[in-house]
Amino acid sequence: MLDENPDFDLKAPKADDPKPIWFNIMVPDINETFNKAIRNGCKEIQPVTALEDYGVSNAIFSDDFGYIWMLHQVHKEVSFEERTRLWEEKREN
Repeated sequence: MLDENPDFDLKAPKADDPKPIWFNIMVPDINETFNKAIRNGCKEIQPVTALEDYGVSNAIFSDDFGYIWMLHQVHKEVSFEERTRLWEEKREN
């Protein structure tokens, strides 16, 4: 489970719109998994989004029960130091 991060539009549950839990799932093929979820009635929140500098792709959808699912696919390992440097550069711009 993650803390809220408004900079990335990742919002925590609210009293008038509670979500029981947020799942973060690592998958081997994000496009296949995401498309299968959407074809089976899930609602897109964020399409598959490549974060190339960070070496990952993410996507978010909700299911019929209101659960939120965030899929991750790692394409290459990026060190903590490199991710921190990239984040700081982004914040400065």
